[in-house]
Amino acid sequence: MSKPNEATATLLKLAAENPAMPIVAMVNFEVVAGDDFAYWTGEIESVDVKELWLSPDARTWDREDAESEYDGFIESYASNEDLMKIECWTDDKLYKQAAMEWIAGLPWTKCIVIFIEASEELTRKGERKWEKNRD
Repeated sequence: MSKPNEATATLLKLAAENPAMPIVAMVNFEVVAGDDFAYWTGEIESVDVKELWLSPDARTWDREDAESEYDGFIESYASNEDLMKIECWTDDKLYKQAAMEWIAGLPWTKCIVIFIEASEELTRKGERKWEKNRD
C-alpha cells in the first residue's frame, strides 16, 4: 500500500474506533504559501492521535511539543503567579515536575490529527493529466 493509502487507512480506522473524537488537519505552510485562492490541494502524509491546546496567541500546541519545550512554554503562557510558583523550585527535577504539572492542567483536547503536506503528484510538471494537452 502506498503512503497516502496507508495514511487514509489509518484515518478511517482511528475514526471508526473513536467516533466522538474531533478530527483536525495540521497543514504544512507550503500547501497554503499564498493567499491568492480560497482552496489549496494537499495530501495526507500521516495521521495520529494527539492532545492539542490553542494558546492565547492562536498557536496550536501538541502536548508532546509543549512538554519537550517546557522552559519556553511556561515562560510564554504561565501567569506571573504560576511562573513564580514553578521557578521557586531550584532543584531541576522538582522544577521540571512543577512545569509538567502546570502543562498537564491545561485544557488539552485529544484529537485525530491529519498531517497535510504539499502534494508531489500534483506539483511535478509533466505528470499533471490536465496539462497534457495545454502545451
